[in-house]
Amino acid sequence: MARITPENKSETRAAIIKESMKLFNDFGYAKTNTKTIAQRCNIAEGTVFNYFATKDDILMAVFEDLSSRSYFTETPSSIHPLDKIIDIFMIPLRNLNRIPKQFVMDIMISAMKLSKKNNTLLHKLLALDMSYIKKAEEYMKVSLAFEQSEMTPQLLAEVFYSTVATEYLLYIFNETIPFVEFENTVRNKLRILMKPYHKDFCSSVQQG
Repeated sequence: MARITPENKSETRAAIIKESMKLFNDFGYAKTNTKTIAQRCNIAEGTVFNYFATKDDILMAVFEDLSSRSYFTETPSSIHPLDKIIDIFMIPLRNLNRIPKQFVMDIMISAMKLSKKNNTLLHKLLALDMSYIKKAEEYMKVSLAFEQSEMTPQLLAEVFYSTVATEYLLYIFNETIPFVEFENTVRNKLRILMKPYHKDFCSSVQQG
């Protein structure tokens, strides 16, 4: 029997994620099973479970691969601090825009339906979202000023998330809204929300 190397494991895991994404897109998450995923990857179904405990875990890996990769390479230090904070939310969504809206809609609907029986998937998706809120909060602590306000980095990051989530739902469920319009709307709203707490803006107000 051929020895399974770390490189082989990495390639197999990547293949499972890649083929799963295609199947989820073509047939929907609910109608795709691990047996079909294994067949697409030319491996035994049991091998799939060596990498992912459940189909939900495969879905999470697909989402993480699409939304979380290349964050730091796509947000250079030269950009404005306000845009860097906004990009924490926008770059994952820009990556998700590489797949059809219908695929994202199917995943959202499947997650909500499954949550009635088992809310594990929904909790995992929310945990991924919470990681973006936490990262935005960390950037806000060093880029914005909250000394004379009831607003806090955590609260503003949560308001950001609510704003982005609302606009994203409107975008996903409306075929007439292009992604560029959605992104421009979000960026404008988030800049307005941040403006009173940006350090340069606060300094100019205090000096005036």
